Amino acid sequence: MNPIKTVFDKSLYNYLKEKQPLAIAFSGGMDSSALILFCHDNQIRYTGFSLIGLHITDYEIQRIITFRKKYGLNHCFFYFDYRSDPRVVLNSRRRCLHCKSLLFSGPARYYTRTHTLIDGTNSTDLVGYRPGIEAIKAHGIKSPFADLGMDKDQIIRLARQMGMKAAKIDSRSCILARFSYGEFLDDLLVARIRKAEDYLLEKGLTGFRLRVLGRSDYLLQMDTSQESLFFHIKPFFDEFIKGFGLYSYRIQIIPFSEISGYYD
Repeated sequence: MNPIKTVFDKSLYNYLKEKQPLAIAFSGGMDSSALILFCHDNQIRYTGFSLIGLHITDYEIQRIITFRKKYGLNHCFFYFDYRSDPRVVLNSRRRCLHCKSLLFSGPARYYTRTHTLIDGTNSTDLVGYRPGIEAIKAHGIKSPFADLGMDKDQIIRLARQMGMKAAKIDSRSCILARFSYGEFLDDLLVARIRKAEDYLLEKGLTGFRLRVLGRSDYLLQMDTSQESLFFHIKPFFDEFIKGFGLYSYRIQIIPFSEISGYYD
């Protein structure tokens, strides 16, 4: 059993223990990784589940597989296709509400009678415009980090004390969030953005988003710490994306805090 080191650890342990068995929405990001590993290390009864499909990159799917193998996690996959709801494809400002309602409908039907569904939403996520959180609450999904007032910095500390490498710029979001509101989610363009981001992730880049702001208007935002690595690989990236029509694009180098949450 992983030793309980802080007041937040104890509160989190008691919260989760009371609600077990748990079904944990596991995206492979830092928050859900810390949550599922905390349960695994502290003998809290759980199963993890991930929703895969065109909304995330192959790199992220492989990261989930690698993480669950490394720690021997209880875990399964559900497949999700955002195209099955036209309200998502039309991409209004309520896109995330419709998308997450659809996203969690399958796991909710599967687990509700036997498990408490939880996710990694933290108190920092509650700031700003996040319609997807409405859908999470509507499905009865609990968010222990948010409920306990744990913010991103506290979760980073929790992750590190369990031996995880944790950084804010590792945060990812759904590929659909690359499109400005009102831009139709053309499935071919979604696939191209997904492929381009997959390339950058494979090359070691983190803390970035390739945005679609309008017709043939592409903006690559990246954290200031990634500038040197990106310009080293830029000629190869440019050649890669020319093959499927994403060139040219503008570049914006800004702190990651100004990137995350932008249409997310």
